[in-house]
Amino acid sequence: GRYRRKKIRYRDEVTGKMITLDNPPIPGKQSLAKRTSIPLVSQVEFSTSSWRRAVLSLEEHHKAWLLWCYSGSICWEHQIAITQWAWNEFNAQSGTRKIAEKTRERLKKLIWLAA
Repeated sequence: GRYRRKKIRYRDEVTGKMITLDNPPIPGKQSLAKRTSIPLVSQVEFSTSSWRRAVLSLEEHHKAWLLWCYSGSICWEHQIAITQWAWNEFNAQSGTRKIAEKTRERLKKLIWLAA
């Protein structure tokens, strides 16, 4: 058989302890041919994990982003929550600057496409 080297140990940023990961990181690249993304965490792992409660207790836009990106839960409500949050953040940062209506409409479409 193949020689398996020692598992890589990482320092936990919260506790400062060294931990060994059982599984290597999974690359999650978008499949351009199929226009789908690979969920980084399987649905079974997500639904049975203890950190699910922590994710579900987050603010709505944070929860929607995590579920959209990492659990493969692509539903309409998540996309709406993400785009509403992005638009509200943009409006808050733009402040009182005047922006042409045509530009604002294009920005709305861009935010919608980005989510």
